[in-house]
Amino acid sequence: MIKVTIHETDKQRVFHKCIEALKSINARNINKFIDEGYITAKLSGTLFAFGYNIKIDIESCTKNSYKIVVSSKCIGIQIIDWGINKEIEEKLIKKITSN
Repeated sequence: MIKVTIHETDKQRVFHKCIEALKSINARNINKFIDEGYITAKLSGTLFAFGYNIKIDIESCTKNSYKIVVSSKCIGIQIIDWGINKEIEEKLIKKITSN
């Protein structure tokens, strides 16, 4: 799980940035829950896991900033942590904060 605060006044724009970041890594089944403050998505499997569940929590901190928490978890059982979840989280945070 990675947390970051971004300076943005519009909640819709924050959601848009997060969804665009998810699309850029080929996430699928993207679902946004604006009233509840989160987005869920799935990422296809790799040699190391069947797939990944991604959740982005978006919470207003002040009128000019939002706290974003990105978490990625493997679908199914994974015995060894290959660091893929952290890599996914870092990639998303970088894309969200670079726009």
